[in-house]
Amino acid sequence: MMIRVEKIRVVLLCVSVCIIIVVLGVALRDKKPPIVIQTDTVQEKGAEVNIALKNFSYSSVNSTNFKEWALRAESATHYDEEQRVVLEDMVVHFYQEGTDKNYTLKGHAGQLDTKTKNITIEGGAEGILPDNTTIRTDSIFYDHAKRTISTDDAIVIDRGSFVMEGVGMIVDLNTEKLKILGKVKALGN
Repeated sequence: MMIRVEKIRVVLLCVSVCIIIVVLGVALRDKKPPIVIQTDTVQEKGAEVNIALKNFSYSSVNSTNFKEWALRAESATHYDEEQRVVLEDMVVHFYQEGTDKNYTLKGHAGQLDTKTKNITIEGGAEGILPDNTTIRTDSIFYDHAKRTISTDDAIVIDRGSFVMEGVGMIVDLNTEKLKILGKVKALGN
């Protein structure tokens, strides 16, 4: 009888150990690893980042619901207190109401002022006009209220067989006129 009680204790102990191992296995298996979010964006000193995004899109419509421009960027960092978005690898398309014409600006980096909707593009800025004329410069500024694109930097305007250089430029999107401000030099036919 003593041997029988001893065997029952051993069996119960083995069953208890097996149950504990199964419960621990299920509990540890269902434990999920912590979520880690990484970003390459460096937070500027004194500025509080509210959100960082990849594949950012933003557009502006006027009072008649016409889309004036559309912006796309590979990444965007929004600083709410400063009402600005810092952009990387960006493209902006400006549309002309009543036509199928559009102007395109590209650049490696830039900023969007979320209050004024002004846009600054820096680093390898390039503009493409509706007739495929390209404009290259270091930086470009878009004034949303005036609908003008401007720069004070050196520019190169390329129309294929005709190239023009100068310093400073203003493009009025309302009148579709381009004005070079100084040091104009034409090359080609």
